Amino acid sequence: MLLFGVLPAWGLPGLADWACHRRSSIEDPEHGGVRESLTHVLMFAEGAVPMGLVLLAEVNTLVVALLSVSALVHEATARWDLQIATDSDRVVSPLEQQVHTALETIPFLVAMLAALQQAEVPTSSNPWKLRRKATPLPVGYVAGILLGTGITGALPHLEELWRCARKAKQQGEDYGITRPVATE
Repeated sequence: MLLFGVLPAWGLPGLADWACHRRSSIEDPEHGGVRESLTHVLMFAEGAVPMGLVLLAEVNTLVVALLSVSALVHEATARWDLQIATDSDRVVSPLEQQVHTALETIPFLVAMLAALQQAEVPTSSNPWKLRRKATPLPVGYVAGILLGTGITGALPHLEELWRCARKAKQQGEDYGITRPVATE
């Protein structure tokens, strides 16, 4: 389920989220701009940790713990992203909210499925040691997952960031990274 269901499908809600951001003109600094786009890049990078672990490491107690921590860190970043979106003038559509639900759930699903796998096939040696898979996944499968992730995740995130930075530069903004200070 994890290797042939969740991992291959993970990029689809990310691609849908990118499409929602594009439709709502996230590149406008008042709609989130570079600042919000950078949180999306960060969350994508945070997703690379569990994906790499599941693809390359033996699932043991340490990996399940790392997946769980990764899910919590991703959730904290998602909360920060939500605050940026809420503070902006961008309208977050009901579809985008549902896509966010899927994106927030997947890291926890990965951790849960890995924990179930660990419960079924416990490792006999040190469960707190990071080990490569005893039987590596086929190179074609790993390459396919990485290619799919690049197409549905990395490229859209980089395109969004580029679009936001270009718009900020056109408007003479500081790329929208700093928050304006209220003056009275």
